[in-house]
Amino acid sequence: MLIGALTVAFACGAPQEIAAQDKPTVKRTELQRIALEELGNREGLMYIADFPAGGVAPRHFHPGPEFIYVLQGTLVLQEDGKEPHTMKQGDSMHNPSRRVHVGTNPSTTEPTKVLVFLVVEKGQPPAVPVN
Repeated sequence: MLIGALTVAFACGAPQEIAAQDKPTVKRTELQRIALEELGNREGLMYIADFPAGGVAPRHFHPGPEFIYVLQGTLVLQEDGKEPHTMKQGDSMHNPSRRVHVGTNPSTTEPTKVLVFLVVEKGQPPAVPVN
């Protein structure tokens, strides 16, 4: 999902910005990263994804399961080979590990804010770009 210009800087508490060529930037702000020792070499990662109006998180996948909750606005998730799935404020979903998708804020005027929780192997990036 990450094509075009992409910055992946998931230092604890530091914002991460993702841009797709001429699309507005999606900012990710890490809230928590914690070892999940009962799951072996895994950690939980929680962050807020702020999509400005028209913001796009280009094609990517996550190396572990992703749990999404829309705090504000509308988010359209498009998995490869499937119809788009529109989520509104209060909606949640599970995105299985390694499922390639694109996230888009379809509004031309309003931002979208999403709470995301991932379970990943320690040392793995939270998102992997796909061309």
